[in-house]
Amino acid sequence: MDGKAIRRLGGWILLCGSLAACGQSASGAEPNLGATAVVRSANATNTALAKLAAARPTEAPSTSPQPSPTPKPRSRVVTLPPNYKFFSSSIHSYTLGYPRDWTARGDAFRYGKVSGDTFSAPPAGDLEISISIVSIPMPGSSIRRRELQPFLDQLVEAATKNYKGAKHSRVKVAGGVPGRMVVAAPIGQMQESLVIWVMNRKVWYLSLTSPASGHDVYIEIANKMLSTFDLEEDTATGDGVVN
Repeated sequence: MDGKAIRRLGGWILLCGSLAACGQSASGAEPNLGATAVVRSANATNTALAKLAAARPTEAPSTSPQPSPTPKPRSRVVTLPPNYKFFSSSIHSYTLGYPRDWTARGDAFRYGKVSGDTFSAPPAGDLEISISIVSIPMPGSSIRRRELQPFLDQLVEAATKNYKGAKHSRVKVAGGVPGRMVVAAPIGQMQESLVIWVMNRKVWYLSLTSPASGHDVYIEIANKMLSTFDLEEDTATGDGVVN
């Protein structure tokens, strides 16, 4: 992963962060709490990638042409939980199961070059219940397998700075992909959680925003949704982690 690629990634992520901080969306939509939170946390991605690149031994640039990733068919059959239905993302090329009484909005928000999908539960009075998903491409080489856990640790550390009083744990996504969940302390009536994982040469973020009184219930729903997460067949290139 070269320095220019990292700077390019960092530049547009920082732009997205400044837009999110101002509550601005390039699509003109009203700011969404979950969307703003997930973009804010994604700002840490470029810093973590830069640390990985700096820690690697200097390698002579390869003059050999690099093969393009070979698309892989889906490696598992996804079974939806009862009363769930499939959503197919047109912007991030994944499928996901979500509760039938929720509303899915593809390409629901854009902050700079970061765009995401949002899943909204039936309203609980005036309080928002939503899950937002974005992905951040990793330019250059993939993360090496031995680097994955330290990389996730850095992203969790950055997320806990955004989420005061946060607790974190290890989780499994998409049938076994390692990830991290960060659960923030309640702020007023609301509470947020974040799930981070690496798949298909991208860093993925899921943000959950819900009333604090029922947050554990919505975490269970988020985990069910993530258990059904899968890449579209024509874009799957593995987990993006190399030995």
